[in-house]
Amino acid sequence: MTVSGCEVGSSNEAKMEGPIKLDFQNNNDQEEVLEEQCGWKKCPDFSSDPIHDSKRTVLKNLNEEERDGLKKFREWVDTQSHLNPLKTDFELIKFLIISKYDQEKAKKRFVNFYNMRANVPEWFSNRDPLLPELQALLDLGVFLPLLNKDSLGRQVILVRAGGHDPRVHSQENIFKLGCMMVDYISERDESIVDHGVVLLVDLEGVNYQHALHLTPSIVKKAVNSWQSCYPIRIKRFDLIKVALAYNVVLNIFRKFMKQKLKDRMHTHGYDMESLHKVISPEALLDTYAGTGGTLEEHTKYWKKTITEARDWFLENEKYKPNCVPSK
Repeated sequence: MTVSGCEVGSSNEAKMEGPIKLDFQNNNDQEEVLEEQCGWKKCPDFSSDPIHDSKRTVLKNLNEEERDGLKKFREWVDTQSHLNPLKTDFELIKFLIISKYDQEKAKKRFVNFYNMRANVPEWFSNRDPLLPELQALLDLGVFLPLLNKDSLGRQVILVRAGGHDPRVHSQENIFKLGCMMVDYISERDESIVDHGVVLLVDLEGVNYQHALHLTPSIVKKAVNSWQSCYPIRIKRFDLIKVALAYNVVLNIFRKFMKQKLKDRMHTHGYDMESLHKVISPEALLDTYAGTGGTLEEHTKYWKKTITEARDWFLENEKYKPNCVPSK
């Protein structure tokens, strides 16, 4: 599998270099290559002191005004002990950056995010990746952050909406796994703060059973989490291989979307040339006429990575209000 080398963790555009090879049979070498060439690092231990912040390029590059904004935001966060939030500088700066340093907008999103973690236990509790239902979904590769960034430095996240049997796997567990992986990659790869993500949803194999299980209440929770809670910018929302059965669900998604997100939602059918115009082939799997590796390689990589991060997930689950806020 070829992965484009890139310099991440910088507020500048990602610098694409020559291709590198990942050997998935040698896990130690794989980890070293990802860390050295692509900036991927093992997730920090949330229970340790905040020394990890000293290694964050995004924090080192803050100007005086931004540092003052971070200090002011931290002072407010310190008054919100009921949220039981994670309070590293990196966690806080994410909310300021997505809010363009508007303190009130950052506060609102911060409260929304941590209240969501308490109000939606089906996604934010029992996040042990060793649970059989999560291991089964990891084996299927239904949610895969692609290891190559696109030409704009954006993280492409592949969602294979038809990759599971809806009679066996619940939509709630799929969204739980998706949230777990987004939490993990946004903590370990700070380039996501600057460049955002592209959601690529593959609807091949989707049938009416899939559509029936994706209820309006689940769709509403998902859209709300993207628009109002997570400190991550969704730059594009691309759908391929759109099935007739899914048109009803897409209309439900649109119902809950703000106009800005609607404008970023695009369908491509089975036209890979159309997809390549907006997402560079180097970032895509060979399934989509790309050169960014195979589905099997990504599935194996993410199962190993998420499973090995078990302690991180168990620790991370603690950061939410102890009492469920009123909805």
